[in-house]
Amino acid sequence: MLLSSSGPNPSTLGDHLRKRRCNGVVRRGRVYVIDDDDARHLHDHNVGACFGEWSAAGDGSTEAYELVLMPEETAYLSCIVGCLDVDFGSNETAFASDPTDGQLLSPATRLPRLLDLAVEADPALAGDFSFEAALQRLVVYSHYRHKGLVVKDGVLLGTHFLLYRGAPSEVHSDYAIWV
Repeated sequence: MLLSSSGPNPSTLGDHLRKRRCNGVVRRGRVYVIDDDDARHLHDHNVGACFGEWSAAGDGSTEAYELVLMPEETAYLSCIVGCLDVDFGSNETAFASDPTDGQLLSPATRLPRLLDLAVEADPALAGDFSFEAALQRLVVYSHYRHKGLVVKDGVLLGTHFLLYRGAPSEVHSDYAIWV
């Protein structure tokens, strides 16, 4: 198990995540990881990944679930870790790396579109949520991920992020962060 008492080991977690190329699809301003194996890989609590939240798929008549990623998780996995390709539809895909040679593409080519997802997800934010604010949130998110903490959405508690020293299903959050 890569998860220690102080949280996931960031370098080992990155190695784990880069073992598999995952795909996400944008719907209603959020990124959904539909493939079961991709979703389990990104959400694996045993290695401290814990990315995304499970959501019932489709009309709810089946027991299928999809993994839904926060905009910051999407940008982090695509631009920083390089393990997530995002399909925006209309033949627009934000590849983490060049599909022909596997080289990591510059985050500058993907980051603006990925951060726009934050505004698309909640149009009420459009008035006071700028690219700079989204970038600040990504920097804060990345900082705490690199410190070995699991970072989850804190909107239900009136904050941007909740920080955990382990899997959120097993421990309480230690901190709430407002950016």
